[in-house]
Amino acid sequence: MGICAVLCFALTVFAFQTKIDFTAMGGILMAAAIVLLIFGILLMFFGSQYKPLRLFYACFGAFLFSVYLIYDTQLMIGGEHKYSISPEEYIFAALNIYLDVVNIFIYILSIIGETRD
Repeated sequence: MGICAVLCFALTVFAFQTKIDFTAMGGILMAAAIVLLIFGILLMFFGSQYKPLRLFYACFGAFLFSVYLIYDTQLMIGGEHKYSISPEEYIFAALNIYLDVVNIFIYILSIIGETRD
């Protein structure tokens, strides 16, 4: 839980202070999420004997949702970014950030579980 808290705090601080605009990466993130989904379905059938593939899947998922956390945070704060959300959609944005944190936590647990054996 501590690893997830420190990681999410660091990513949030990074999203607030960086000059890099992550809000324009929506299409790339969606494509990466589809790749993660297809890779997960393939691992469901063929991954039980391939521990390194499961570890790679967990690392890729943690990385992807870390970038999603930066993306959603920058969408919520607005400012000089290319895209932002309206104040009426702040509940939806907060839900997205919550789901990013939960997914990061789950993938960190998967990484720890794969490296314990």
